[in-house]
Amino acid sequence: MTSPDLCAQQLLETIPELMHAIRSHMRQNADARVTVPQLRCLLFLRRHPGCSLGDIAKHLGVTTATTSTMVDRIVKQGLIKVTVPPDDRRRISLELSEQGATIVRHARDETLVKISETLTTCSSEQLEQIHQALEVLRPLFRRPDGG
Repeated sequence: MTSPDLCAQQLLETIPELMHAIRSHMRQNADARVTVPQLRCLLFLRRHPGCSLGDIAKHLGVTTATTSTMVDRIVKQGLIKVTVPPDDRRRISLELSEQGATIVRHARDETLVKISETLTTCSSEQLEQIHQALEVLRPLFRRPDGG
């Protein structure tokens, strides 16, 4: 019988490799004008429209000042829309522009194709096992903020 310790060890060994493949495909398929941190910012905004600079900074693990500089550059490229709520002018709300959403959609769609191609080497039984395992893992590790 498989123990939680063995499963935890397998997760710690497998997930970094999976994330490396995903990040690599995302970078290959992102618009050349977008840096990796900018792409991470855009992906976060896709999942969290209307978030603040502080939310992005926390996600990226950088200061709000660093995030502000990066977001300013992305805004100038027309990839993010900034809204200042009339009831709180100190808080800005950020979301993807149509152009930003297109860049994210393209990178994600192409990455899905690559991952799907990799999975074609699996049998239908293996694919079902992967699907079932992910259905179990998702709620266990879902972050409270939905990110």
